[in-house]
Amino acid sequence: MTGEPAAKPPEAFIPLRRNDLIELCLADRGFDGSAALQFREFCEILAAFYHFRAHAQLERLKDHYAPFNPDADTCPLQAPSAGELRESAEILAGEFSQLLRLANYQPLSQQELEQAFAVTSLIPLRTKVDFDDFDRVLFFFRGEGVEELTLRRLWRKNRTLAIDNFQRVAVLLKFREEAHFAARQKRIEDLGFVPGKVYLYLYKNIPRNDLELLFPNVQVSMNWKDRLMLVVPALGAAIPLILKVLPSLGLLVAAILLVTMGPEITERFGYQSSGSKNLYAVLVAVLSIGVALGGFAGHQYTKYKSKRLMFLKKVTETSIVRLGFCWASPSANS
Repeated sequence: MTGEPAAKPPEAFIPLRRNDLIELCLADRGFDGSAALQFREFCEILAAFYHFRAHAQLERLKDHYAPFNPDADTCPLQAPSAGELRESAEILAGEFSQLLRLANYQPLSQQELEQAFAVTSLIPLRTKVDFDDFDRVLFFFRGEGVEELTLRRLWRKNRTLAIDNFQRVAVLLKFREEAHFAARQKRIEDLGFVPGKVYLYLYKNIPRNDLELLFPNVQVSMNWKDRLMLVVPALGAAIPLILKVLPSLGLLVAAILLVTMGPEITERFGYQSSGSKNLYAVLVAVLSIGVALGGFAGHQYTKYKSKRLMFLKKVTETSIVRLGFCWASPSANS
């Protein structure tokens, strides 16, 4: 019917182990004796065929991934040319996509990724992923589900959220070369990744609204609520200080001149040296109030850092499986 969203096709995934599936087929067809033995032998031959075919594909992936491995502990016999690197990157992306499609993963476009980034994360921090840092981004998922999460709140009723999860997520990221980041005046050692390399990840149970957690170049900053919580109380505490100091602004200027230039300069502007000596108490009072304000600001910033650590902890907890031919831990840049 016009106007109704198209129904999603069912996933081509059977949630059974191979041996369990064989036993189910034997029971369904009523095989026994020699027929059951022949069917098991056929299944072994079929499994061996797909095993060796998958092994050959894995070896091709490893060969084309080798020049882009950020954690390589082997040396190439000959450094590849720029053209060979481009060709290997293309073949790697194609083989990776084909492998995941055969495993019944579905691609997620960059537009869909950016739409997911625009939705508020479970951890209320501002996040940003710069897609200009990448030569290529491949994002695949398998399985979608809804999980209920209860947020416990101290003074209010607990809130239950329905979280849309991807059950499995696979990501390929190809970063631009070092010159790209140097042109943006970024320190290479502070990036948290190696320019020009390819990073592969496999994750489990990732909320759709937290996909930015999976990118090594994610930038974390305070949201507007955190900024207001930091600035507004600081301003509220600063205003009484300003009102208190304003009438004595002349005395403060005299105290500064006394400390920096000596008593002669204060007498030139009409301040007596004996009176100026008492201004040290004013400076000490202002200094102590400033320290108190600084301590408050530091406390607010510490709360923000704690929230950021929660964010990074969530990044760590999402990574569960190490791929056989690559692994690199994601990190977040402040």
